[in-house]
Amino acid sequence: MGEEIWDEEKAVRMLGSQNSIALRIETGLKGAEKPFNALILTNSNSYSATKKYIMKKFGGEKIIFVTLNEGYSKLKKIMPQEIWKNVFVIDMISAETNLETTQAENAEYLDSPSDLMELVLQTEKKIPEIQGNDVMVIIDSLSTMLVYNETGAVKKLMHTLLAKIAAHNASAIVLSSDLKEKSDITKTIGQFFWKIIKT
Repeated sequence: MGEEIWDEEKAVRMLGSQNSIALRIETGLKGAEKPFNALILTNSNSYSATKKYIMKKFGGEKIIFVTLNEGYSKLKKIMPQEIWKNVFVIDMISAETNLETTQAENAEYLDSPSDLMELVLQTEKKIPEIQGNDVMVIIDSLSTMLVYNETGAVKKLMHTLLAKIAAHNASAIVLSSDLKEKSDITKTIGQFFWKIIKT
C-alpha cells in the first residue's frame, strides 16, 4: 500500500491551533525575499495567537509596530523583553481613547487613528534611523483602521505607505480581521501586497 499524501489543509486540521497558525504563516511566507509585504487575515479566535507568532518570528529584527488596538503601555507589559528591545511603537490609539501616554524613546503617539498622513511621515522618518538592520513594519490592524477612516483614504494610505516602506528596503506585515462584510475592501487593498495569508 502506498504512502498517504497529506495536503496542507489536512495537515492543518491535524495540528493544534498554535501549530496550524505557524504552518499557515510559514507556508505563506515561503520564498519571501526581503523587502516583501504580506497581508495576514485572521479570525477573532486566532487573532492574538497570530500576532504573537508574527512578533516571535521577526523578533530578532528591528520592528516598527503601528498599533491601533493596544496602547504602548499595554504592549510593553505583554511583549517579551527580548523582542521589546527591538521595537519602536507608533501608537495611534492611546490619545484617542484617553489611555496612558508614557513618554519613551521607543514610542511616538499620534493624535488619532485617522492621522494617516502623520503615520506615513513618522514611518518614513523612523526607518532610515534604524537602517543597516533588517526593518519590519507591522501594522495592527487594517480592520481597525477601516473603523476610523473612509475606505478610500485607507486604500490610498496602504498604497503610499507600502511603496515608501519598500523604497527604504524594509518589509511590512499588515494584520487584519477576516471579516466577510469587509471582503470586497480587503480584496481591493490586497492587490498592493506580495502575498495574502489566512490563518
